[in-house]
Amino acid sequence: MEGLLKAIWVWGLLLGLSSGAVAQARQEVAKEDTVKSRAIALWGHVKDGFTYAALHGTFVTLMREDSTVVDTMHVQCLDPGTPQEDTYYRFNVPPRRARYIIKAEHPDYYPEYVDCTVRYVARNSYVDARHHEMRRRQRSSFADRSLGEVVVKATKIRVAYRGDTVVYNADAFNLSEGAMLNELVRQLPGAELKPNGEIYVNGRKVDYLTLNGTDFFKGDNRKMIDNLPAFTVQQVKVYDKTTDRSEFLGYDTEKKAYVMDVSLKREYNTGCMANVAAGGGTDSRYAGRAFGLRYSDRSRVTLFGGMNNTNARYDRPGENGEWPEESLTNGEFVTRQAGGEFFWQNKARGIEDKLTANAEWSDQFVNQKSATEAYLPQGNRYTRSSSLQDVDYTGVNANNWLTWKTKDHLLTVHSYVGYDCTDMRGHARDAAFDADPSAVGGIDEVLDSVFLLPSSGSARMRWLNRSSTRSLFEEWKYNVGHDMMWDAKLPWGDNLQLRFTGSLSRTENDRFEHYLLDYASSGSEADRRNRYDRRRRRNYYYRPSAEYTFNFPNDWHFLTYYIYKQDYRSDSSPRYRLDSLAGWEVGAVRHLGELLSARELSAALDVPNSYYRHDLSRVHTLGLRTFYSRRTEDKYIWFNFHLPFTQSKEDMRYRREEIDAGLQRRVFRVQPDFTYLVYWFGGTRYFRTFTVNADMALGTPDLVNRLSVRDASDPLHVRVGNPHLQNSWRYNFRTGFLHRSPEKKWFTQVNVNAWLGVNDVAQGFSYNSETGVYTYRPQNVDGNRGINGSLAFQKEGMAEYWNVGANLNYDFHRSVDLSSVEGMTESVLSKVHNHETKAYLSTGYQRGSLTLNVGCDATYRHADGSRADFNTVDAFDFRYGLLGEYTMPWKIHLSTRLNMYSRRGYDEAAMNTDYLIWNASLSRSFLKDRLMVKVEGVDLLRQMRSVYMDVNVQGKTETYYNIVKGYYMLTLGWKLTRNSKKRE
Repeated sequence: MEGLLKAIWVWGLLLGLSSGAVAQARQEVAKEDTVKSRAIALWGHVKDGFTYAALHGTFVTLMREDSTVVDTMHVQCLDPGTPQEDTYYRFNVPPRRARYIIKAEHPDYYPEYVDCTVRYVARNSYVDARHHEMRRRQRSSFADRSLGEVVVKATKIRVAYRGDTVVYNADAFNLSEGAMLNELVRQLPGAELKPNGEIYVNGRKVDYLTLNGTDFFKGDNRKMIDNLPAFTVQQVKVYDKTTDRSEFLGYDTEKKAYVMDVSLKREYNTGCMANVAAGGGTDSRYAGRAFGLRYSDRSRVTLFGGMNNTNARYDRPGENGEWPEESLTNGEFVTRQAGGEFFWQNKARGIEDKLTANAEWSDQFVNQKSATEAYLPQGNRYTRSSSLQDVDYTGVNANNWLTWKTKDHLLTVHSYVGYDCTDMRGHARDAAFDADPSAVGGIDEVLDSVFLLPSSGSARMRWLNRSSTRSLFEEWKYNVGHDMMWDAKLPWGDNLQLRFTGSLSRTENDRFEHYLLDYASSGSEADRRNRYDRRRRRNYYYRPSAEYTFNFPNDWHFLTYYIYKQDYRSDSSPRYRLDSLAGWEVGAVRHLGELLSARELSAALDVPNSYYRHDLSRVHTLGLRTFYSRRTEDKYIWFNFHLPFTQSKEDMRYRREEIDAGLQRRVFRVQPDFTYLVYWFGGTRYFRTFTVNADMALGTPDLVNRLSVRDASDPLHVRVGNPHLQNSWRYNFRTGFLHRSPEKKWFTQVNVNAWLGVNDVAQGFSYNSETGVYTYRPQNVDGNRGINGSLAFQKEGMAEYWNVGANLNYDFHRSVDLSSVEGMTESVLSKVHNHETKAYLSTGYQRGSLTLNVGCDATYRHADGSRADFNTVDAFDFRYGLLGEYTMPWKIHLSTRLNMYSRRGYDEAAMNTDYLIWNASLSRSFLKDRLMVKVEGVDLLRQMRSVYMDVNVQGKTETYYNIVKGYYMLTLGWKLTRNSKKRE
């Protein structure tokens, strides 16, 4: 309570100071008005009355109520070339009550008059006039106009720059028949498509992917890039978009969103479109998909479905020059999905609704193998493990977004519901060693030898422990949520926002295990367990908030808000040792997953490792924020400073064996952050941006980690609490600069990020060298920090048909941890410095139907530690390859991608590899491009591998997965389009 009172006192003081500043500002304004008259902006917008499209060339006249002319102008354009393109006018008028008549004239439309009354000024810096909805003249009134002769020379320019907007012409890229949007995005200069659907353009992450200016399966880019046919796309635009809320308020209350917008060709903007494809291949591979779209100016209905067993959940390996494992679905994956979207908005675009639904069914078989080396003070320890998992998954979700907007009010409502169900069967083997067993062979050879040896092994390979697990896991969960936000423009120029967010979720899972553990030491008994874990979790939270913004005529804004959040979680996790009951021992005639009656089951409760937990968190936040937003012809500036004061109270009830504890924690936080952003507009000569951002965050450890509890449910990995655990801090700093020359079609960009951790929570551990058992204990450490930087360059149209791009990235992070071996008096502080440098260079040639791209990249990883016996890591990954697209005689399109991937410097011999990935396809269209035939080969040389390496302060791990091997596939596709008849 004391912290909250302090927050209220500080907040009140700052509010008082700000009120004084407001009063002072009013006095200054009054003084200035005596010298020169203040003016406010009178804004208006001109649109086609039927299509609501922007109307260029409109002449606007501002008149007093007696029809005397005050001022005239031609409309200006905001966001030209984007779906948000808007023609507007602005007049400066005196800040007093007045009535005006505004006349809009266009040669192809009837004149339109709008009355506008300035009623109340106060802190209003602008007044909005009603939109001019122009009615088109009859064609006969301008049909007799003749046009002079125009000579048009067709040329396909791939990239154009319009201010802060990058425009890609889709028709200028050579794509294979039946290509989806993902293939087009991969070819965009400066663009990078990540396996999870994230898109980066010139090193910057795209916040949203939109279709004709509206969200399309918001938050799930893969739905659009995997299902929208590339032949429907006219342009792809990338730009900084004003958010819907900022657009409504008339100033940037939030940072602009970085958007990639896909514009459809005119013939697909209204009408119906369907695209169906099915294919069969070698090794029983198959793939099929269907996509249907009904589109109009104000509505959209989308249906899609697909199924395959080609691991095509992500991109095919080697398609984008990325390292293959980055684009792989590990294991053998079979997926089936279906979904749809409905979008509608009214004519005035004041009301819109969007509903999405998606269902997915999948089966996955994963064979994972790993080799681990743990860094310990008295000699490293080694582990070899393998596992087989068969996972069945079902998921269904639906989202609905409703927006209602008037001149002075904006209401947005988002509701969602989701259901997931997972069933998994698995088998795993693990073994630990006090010496490196690599001399025996690979992971399978080592494990086979361990489980065949009756004792601790030979002098060539001595193991410390070995374990085998057969498991069955079942889980289902659901969640529902709601988010409602209302914004209002107040008559005196300020803004008010009220918001309510809440969610409810429930998860239930059951895990069955037959677990066998042997120790090499004669003093440790073998452990045989028949385990059953039954976990039930429930959670809810709700979060009401209120926000008030003071708006000043000089483009400064002062905002204050209050947020209350209540979060409740219930976690019941009883664990049972069925092997403690007669007839239920491991090896007895009992099926995995078989259970007793509830009364018999209670007798098998594993009391020391079962727990019941209830958490209730109440958080009060009082916040102050000031920001500045101004746009001129040649510059845009946005500055934001945020100062939140948070008081939280956490209550936890925890029961475990003899512990029945009620813990309470109160935390007071002050976590300021600021952002400064500036754009310079130089027309066709240049476009520049500079940004700097800094923030700090307080982290609090989980309350259960501050209890003296011991969890030995996994006998090889025991976890204990630490009552002396403290809070931690994280400090972040980011800055970046971009220079683009639209005239010369090149850009360069520099980014630098840095962070520092104070009192970070690390999982320190001690190790029993006799049994190979780890005991983990969370502890506070200092010294974690990192910095990364990037430099990018792109040149389009070099030597007419050539383009070149280059990227350089450097990342450093210092990891600190604690470790010890039983018998040591104190833990040893271990520090590891990780350096990673990446370089990328590509050049492309395109002329006519021929496209060639040559690219290479290299990654160097260096890791060194503070301990004398630390094995320094120096590993290299490098790639070079070729991408080609060409339309041959008889309209046969050839697409090929050839990449060589190499690794050097890894301890595990199997990691030092060279493999050549070759994908190719031949395609042709028939029946006026309605029928598509495609023959495709994936990983033709069957050299694909899925290998990962991770190095941190506690050790390094090399992991291998099974994947789908190369195959050939024949695909037939059919597309159908039907356009609506245009109104004359």
